[in-house]
Amino acid sequence: MLRASTGLVHCAQGLCDSIPMGGMARLDVGYRAGFYSLWATIDGGGGRLDIPAFEDGDGLVTRIYGDLTFMQVGVGVAIHPVDLGRVDPYVGLGIGYSRANQRFRSDQRNFDLLYRRGGVMPQVGIDVYVARRVAVGPRADIVLPFAGSQCVRQSGTEECLNTVDIVDADDAAIARARRRTFPRPWSATFQVTVYVL
Repeated sequence: MLRASTGLVHCAQGLCDSIPMGGMARLDVGYRAGFYSLWATIDGGGGRLDIPAFEDGDGLVTRIYGDLTFMQVGVGVAIHPVDLGRVDPYVGLGIGYSRANQRFRSDQRNFDLLYRRGGVMPQVGIDVYVARRVAVGPRADIVLPFAGSQCVRQSGTEECLNTVDIVDADDAAIARARRRTFPRPWSATFQVTVYVL
């Protein structure tokens, strides 16, 4: 089973406020056996930063540019409740590696903010067969990251903190609020699936 998809990527956290919407592409390779399928996936995407220029009290205008990119690699399993019908809905769950990289560039300062984390990857989609071995349809995914690190890269050096240390707080509400600031990218895509065998 070969599956290629393209569409939109974003996240609901503050990190993604800097881009209006991003584009992405994904490639899956897998095996379908009746009501389930196993797959390996790689995807990536992002968008350019959309941050207005601003002027400080001395009249110095700062223009910020750069981009925000996402990348995921993982493996997983999907359940197909309809065994090879014309309409083939499915739900799946994967696990793998997730990375978000925000690059800030300006005349005064350049740095990257990186998140490198594990990721649990729920998905849902519907395939509609247009030929015996070819199906097309929509798909939605979200990445729920865990563990990992947050890094700042600047002037050739990189400083990292474990996410456990970042969210650590005596107050559970504060720890939860910090945890919720980490990006959880979602995507909505249109895909083409080809069954080779």
